[in-house]
Amino acid sequence: QAQECLLRRIELYGIQCRLEGGGLVEASIHAPFLSEEQPDDAADCTTIEEEEEEECEELNATQVQNLLGTNPSLYKCGEYDDSCIGCDPLGLTRGLARACESCGVKIYEDTEAIEIERIGEKKRRMFRVTTKNGKYIDCHDVVLCSGATHISPKLSSYL
Repeated sequence: QAQECLLRRIELYGIQCRLEGGGLVEASIHAPFLSEEQPDDAADCTTIEEEEEEECEELNATQVQNLLGTNPSLYKCGEYDDSCIGCDPLGLTRGLARACESCGVKIYEDTEAIEIERIGEKKRRMFRVTTKNGKYIDCHDVVLCSGATHISPKLSSYL
């Protein structure tokens, strides 16, 4: 569902992100295991975890070579998932940002938020975001996007 939703938005907003289908090959340098016991660092090419609506095709060394163009002695087995897509993540991020801005969203880059509080009456409830430099941003909705390794404990309760 998430992939379908993203694809609709890429099309709707004309996002240029070098979108490519073709699936995903996960290759392993380890030989397939014939038993349930396996080392933690080895990929199990004979037992595929079944997930809802997701099926991978098991591949032998020759099939991996044909898909990736590699030497068959390098990879012993693999899995292929034809539902995967790839794209340019920076192009996607920039395109999604432009799409949000075209809908009236204000994006505050490099603005460290240290606190979020609800303000106003129930009918006109808003949020006040306090930034690291002591300034306030008042808004109706807040979306937190962060690649940071540390998030303020006051903010983590909103995630």
